[in-house]
Amino acid sequence: SAFGFRKCGGATGPAGVCFHEGLMRDVDLPHDFAIEMLPNLKANTGRGGRPVSRYMPTHLAPDGDTHVECASVGWYRKHFSLEGVDEDKRIFLEFEGAYRDYTVFVNGIYIARHESGYTPAVYDVTDQVHFEGDNVLAVRVDASQPEGWWYEGAGIYRHVHLLIKDE
Repeated sequence: SAFGFRKCGGATGPAGVCFHEGLMRDVDLPHDFAIEMLPNLKANTGRGGRPVSRYMPTHLAPDGDTHVECASVGWYRKHFSLEGVDEDKRIFLEFEGAYRDYTVFVNGIYIARHESGYTPAVYDVTDQVHFEGDNVLAVRVDASQPEGWWYEGAGIYRHVHLLIKDE
């Protein structure tokens, strides 16, 4: 869960370009990491009995800490290239939905933070992408704070699109 970033780039940890992805696994979007957790009757039943909270009782926390970020935060990474795309185009990322509080990085550069789990967002990443070679999109999703009173899930629960537009 630890990472560091500067607005001008140089993010570390999962947000960074050089992060070793060996322990990460492939998932398809849309994806809900909370539904993969075992239900627990002592967890918030309004959230499906899944232990997605920063305030779980200590005896439920897998690491003995009441701050259970490991159960509430998911990281997503995607490598992509823009080979053959003219550099006079504008490049956007469109997020249809992610629950809940997510932060977007492109090539280790902080792009934006979006705090609602129910609204889409579009980000212009033209100045952060490489038109030749590898690009890395990293997204940190924090589902620890509820926004409703029903099962909300956790993760990127809708599609993400790469949009290439003329100026």
